[in-house]
Amino acid sequence: TDTQKERETKGEGEKPRRASLSGDRDATETGDPKEETGEKQLQSAPAASEETAPRPERRPLQLSSDSAQKSSAKAKQKREVNKAKSSDKTEKENALRQKLLNTKAAQNCRVFAEYVEHFYGVGKSFKFPPWMEPSKIKDKKGRRPDGDEKAQSEYDFRTLWVPRDEKAAKILMNGATAPHFTPAMAQYWEVKSEHFDKVVFFKVGKFYELFYVDACIAQRALDLKWMGSDEKPHVGFPEQSLHAYAEGLVRHGYKVVVVEQMETPKQLEERNAKAKTGQKSKAVKRDVCEVYSQGTLEHDSMLSPDSRFLLALFFEETARGLHGSSSAVQMEGEGGGLRTTELSPE
Repeated sequence: TDTQKERETKGEGEKPRRASLSGDRDATETGDPKEETGEKQLQSAPAASEETAPRPERRPLQLSSDSAQKSSAKAKQKREVNKAKSSDKTEKENALRQKLLNTKAAQNCRVFAEYVEHFYGVGKSFKFPPWMEPSKIKDKKGRRPDGDEKAQSEYDFRTLWVPRDEKAAKILMNGATAPHFTPAMAQYWEVKSEHFDKVVFFKVGKFYELFYVDACIAQRALDLKWMGSDEKPHVGFPEQSLHAYAEGLVRHGYKVVVVEQMETPKQLEERNAKAKTGQKSKAVKRDVCEVYSQGTLEHDSMLSPDSRFLLALFFEETARGLHGSSSAVQMEGEGGGLRTTELSPE
């Protein structure tokens, strides 16, 4: 019919118009100057739409006033609880520190007193094993230093209680032995348990190394640098500087124990090759070889020009058996001669 034809004619007329708009866009993208008018229409349409209907900005989700107040109150309460706990912990630590410094052990042993000071001084920067914590420290027989007067008199500040083996250390350290109880460190603790009142020089390869309170003492007295990569207090120096650093600590009033390696890594390997299963060692043998104090600085490089007196002991084999004698030798002034005095057998 005529109406139907009109509709089809209108429909056919609309399709080219939409196609021309699409064509305008294609022409614009290809840069065709013939469709410049269509390009302007397409560019102006979105701009007008944006001006009349701008998009709403996204805003962060805000809590209601009541919820915000409750959240703030909880956070404040948590901060106050943590602050109170920290304050209480600090108060208890200060009380224990002062209590230990007032013990007979601290009064009679300089190393013990400095151990207490250094633990609370560097304890926040380094780690100590449980048996070195002031609240747990004991002598070799398991006695505490801060008991009553009798207990304090019985406490042996020359010794330290340490785990007897790796298994016991794991229990104390929740299954982890490093860095406090490795095979080599187990040897260190064995020595330290008998010489807690002295500074231990522990031989590792071509160096002497010091740990924990020994490291703290040497770092301050000798100005040694911290081993920055280690979690525990740790300093060291080359083996050729042994006498210089030992003398330095002795001059500061300390006693020094020197622990040497008694075999090479190759000898350790050969020893393990002959050992039965379960009896192989993971560290070379080490043992105490020297103890330096004010009266045992016998090396020439350790003696000061003020040294004047020596004691000479002489033994000889006679028909009546071993016979000994002794003499006191005194230097006569600077660069002077020697004067020898025979000492009586008594």
